[in-house]
This record gives sequence, structure tokens and C-alpha cells, in this order.
Amino acid sequence: MTYVSVGVRRVLPAFPWTRPLDPRFLSMPACPGLVTLAYVDGTTAVQWRVPVKVPVAKLAAGLVLLVAAFLIGPEPERLVVAGAVLLGLAAWAARDLLAPVRLAADSGGVTVVTGFGRRHRLAWPEVVRVRVDARRRSRLLEVDVGDTLYVFSAYDLGADLDEVAARLESLRTAGA
Repeated sequence: MTYVSVGVRRVLPAFPWTRPLDPRFLSMPACPGLVTLAYVDGTTAVQWRVPVKVPVAKLAAGLVLLVAAFLIGPEPERLVVAGAVLLGLAAWAARDLLAPVRLAADSGGVTVVTGFGRRHRLAWPEVVRVRVDARRRSRLLEVDVGDTLYVFSAYDLGADLDEVAARLESLRTAGA
């Protein structure tokens, strides 16, 4: 497996690509959420990942809830419910830590992660549209494949959704 050093703080596997990397890439500054992979053959790929602070916040919220339930009163029912919520949040945080890259794209297509870490590779001709659905209280990036709609939030990608959609469209037109 090829590893890429991004800035000083992260070492990431080059998923799902295994081509040799351009050495100039190693000096590029780290950008939260977005990782750009530059290959020797001149192609580039981008990945958007869950920021580390998201699973840490989920685990912290679960622990605070458990401690609060214990401090309010040690009734067994309250502790069981708080423990169940903590386990649910821990599983949700584990998903973010085990499969942090939610969306990856290059000129050949896009790779989306669904469920607990299942990856789907979609060629650009399969993608009907990429758009940002802005509603009153939420903004979501939608990757429409006709019969399936993949939806990502800013917390999933760690980046501005308009910038992600613009980058995906530029890669889509370059691959067509």
C-alpha cells in the first residue's frame, strides 16, 4: 500500500489508487477535509474525509451523557439507557475512524462510501448530476446515479459543499 504524507499531521493510504505519486505533492500544505493526490503520470485525484474532530465530539458527547446520568442518580434504568446511547455513538464514531474517506474522485469517476465502509466506484457516464440541495436548515451534496442518490453533509466531507460540487463537476467534464 502506498502512503502519502499530507502536511505534518496526517499519513493517509492512497485509496483507491496505487499509482506512483509525484514527489512535489509531499510539499503541498494540508487542507482540512480535502486531500489532493498528484501522480507521476500527470493525473490528479481528490478525496474528502471526515474531520477528526467529528468522531471525537461523538465520543465526548456519549461520555458526558454517561457521567451526567451517573451523577444525577445511579438508577439502573438511567445508566442502561446512557450506556446504550454511548455504545451507539461509539459505533457511529468508529465508522468515521475506520472509513474516513467518504468521497474520492478522479478523471475516470467517483468513489462513494456507504454504510460502515462499503465503497462504490462509479464512472462519470453513470453520474446523472451532482448538486447541492440547500434547504431551510440543511445543506447536502447529492450525487445522483439515476436509481440511487448518494447524499453527503459538510460533516461527512470536511469541506464546503459548493466547492466540492464545483470540483466534482470540473473532474466530470475533464473525464467526459
